[in-house]
Parts: sequence; structure tokens; C-alpha cells
Amino acid sequence: PLACVVLRPAAAVTSGDLQAWLRERTAKFWVPERWCFLEEVPKTSVGKFDKKSLRARNSRGELRIEN
Repeated sequence: PLACVVLRPAAAVTSGDLQAWLRERTAKFWVPERWCFLEEVPKTSVGKFDKKSLRARNSRGELRIEN
């Protein structure tokens, strides 16, 4: 799984920090292995997350993914 995360301004959080936080609170298989930090999540015309756009950007290599 790939987690797309939008951080608050001036947040100093890493993918390792988020993984550690989730491991304490969820099942191991729920913790994403790959992380992408975005400025904002693309949305459709009705305001839902545009997963197709994110998948297309990922397939074109436009997303910076961390492990």
C-alpha cells in the first residue's frame, strides 16, 4: 500500500515517525510500506479524493515515494 499524506505547515514528521506511530495503534499489515508527501490531495469536481489522478501521477513517476 501507498499512503499519500498532506502535512500541516512546518510539520517535521518523517515516514518512519508515521510508521512507528501506526505500529503502536494498528495491525502490522495495515501499516503502509510506501509513503508520499503531497502539498494537497487532488479532488474531483464533487470534492472527493481523485484516486485516478494519484494513480496516473504514480505511474508516470511524478510522485516522490519514500520507503
